[in-house]
Amino acid sequence: MKFLLKALMLCAISLPVYASGLLDNLRYGIALVNQNETLELKSGGTVASASHSSSGFALFAEKYYRKKFRFSGSLGLTSHPGNKIINATLSADYLYPIDGRTALFGGLAAGGAGQQYDGSSLTDMSTGLVYGAQLGALFYINHYLSIDLGYRLRISSLKSEVTGTSDTITATGLDELYVGFVISL
Repeated sequence: MKFLLKALMLCAISLPVYASGLLDNLRYGIALVNQNETLELKSGGTVASASHSSSGFALFAEKYYRKKFRFSGSLGLTSHPGNKIINATLSADYLYPIDGRTALFGGLAAGGAGQQYDGSSLTDMSTGLVYGAQLGALFYINHYLSIDLGYRLRISSLKSEVTGTSDTITATGLDELYVGFVISL
């Protein structure tokens, strides 16, 4: 899995894009993520809540429009104790420039997520929608490099059934703090 991710990142960074229009001027990045997973546990008639944080990463591509809007797509992986969460989202942000090197942003995102518990097969993965909003700041280092700092509020519907019981575990939130490193080719 690590080899595949390294190969995909290397291809994304090293291959020039020859398409015109939509794919011109794409920027690529990797984000280091601290994700807080909020869980709702249902057992019989009892409902309990729990949450915990773990680290992960996301690969993304983004495109700017008229220096006021940013559209991006990301694929993230976070390993929590006992499970892994994979999410793919599309987002749109409004940019508010502070000066020539800094901008604030806010936007909306939607996508899908999958949750796989340790020891289960890929076919046992629970899937659901994920949507929410994000806020943050962009710091332009030079023409080729920028840094993103942000917070993503994510609401999810990842529901897993515990085998042999009527118990369910639902991930209701996947909030994230992140730092992203973006390159322009």
